[in-house]
Amino acid sequence: MEFFLILLPLVCTAYLLRMLLAVYSHSVKHIGDADRTPYVSVIVPFRDEENNLQTLLDGLTAQDYSGQFEVVLVNDRSADGFAKIVSPFLARHKNFRMIDSGHSPSVKLTGKQQALDAGTAAAFGEWFVFTDADARPSSNWISLLMNSTDEKTGCVCGRTELLHNQMVPFERYQAWQLDFLFAVAFAFDKAKMRGACMGNNMAVSRAAWEKVGGMRGLGYSIVEDCDLLARISESGFSCRQTQPFTVSVQTLPCPDFGSFARQALRWTKGGMRRGNPLIISIAAIGLQNFCFIAVLLGLLNGPAALVAFVNLFLMWLFVRRVFRINGSAVKSGEFPLFYLFMCVQSVFGLWQILFAGKVVWKGDTV
Repeated sequence: MEFFLILLPLVCTAYLLRMLLAVYSHSVKHIGDADRTPYVSVIVPFRDEENNLQTLLDGLTAQDYSGQFEVVLVNDRSADGFAKIVSPFLARHKNFRMIDSGHSPSVKLTGKQQALDAGTAAAFGEWFVFTDADARPSSNWISLLMNSTDEKTGCVCGRTELLHNQMVPFERYQAWQLDFLFAVAFAFDKAKMRGACMGNNMAVSRAAWEKVGGMRGLGYSIVEDCDLLARISESGFSCRQTQPFTVSVQTLPCPDFGSFARQALRWTKGGMRRGNPLIISIAAIGLQNFCFIAVLLGLLNGPAALVAFVNLFLMWLFVRRVFRINGSAVKSGEFPLFYLFMCVQSVFGLWQILFAGKVVWKGDTV
């Protein structure tokens, strides 16, 4: 029994050492063609985003991309006053246009998936660049994505950070969590493992999109961005992160705990499906979190408790290294406090998985 208790945290030790080896052996080298300027179609599905669209549109007009690009806005059943924002804007910018998603309840795809298919079907670009209405792209966003491609590339994933108020603890925790998740994704990439991405900051070549069949070829998914990355990788295309992996998009925090919990449940359920390499990360970190909780409660002691504390130190080293490489805006020195909250979230997340049932996302039950 004692051997089994020691073995539990040692599983996380092995995982952390693998991730540490990947990030400490990392060397900065550019992969891609800095002179590539293919025709790009930016696809933006939106639903009831009246309060966010103007900021996004301003950010898209400020792009420094030297190639040709268009923006396709896809209205996914919006019922707010988006038209008063979009209509006058479209009249002034001829490379921007809007279509309806043509949503059909009989199609076995989420509303967003249907909107993505509609947007790409109407697009003319060699590359599709995807984002959300609540995103704030940097001026070099498209350029950074395209400069990270070559002829064999099928997908490029960029890094997103949370635009948050540091004086609000709930927002600060969300910002920390997102940077931590991107740190794990960075390590997966350096370890030559398929990781994760965010649908508000990714580019897919038309060739890769058509080969996998778009969202219809992908099938119903509550994490369509990560599943798309996986399918493109399996189809023989190269998938990579932007070089360098700096922030090129900012997004907004969840406004309340309910929306945060629903987002966490969607990410966890999507990441835990069979065949997803993120299961390794979720299982290893989750196991460490529960072991550490057991130590704090006095339920785990001796060598197993020592291993759990060693894992905490290794995780902190990992965070410090990746945050330094990628120029994270959050402070790695705050990791112990963040980790305590992450342990609490692990307990709540387990309860969600076991008892919460369906996921509510974008107004739909998925």
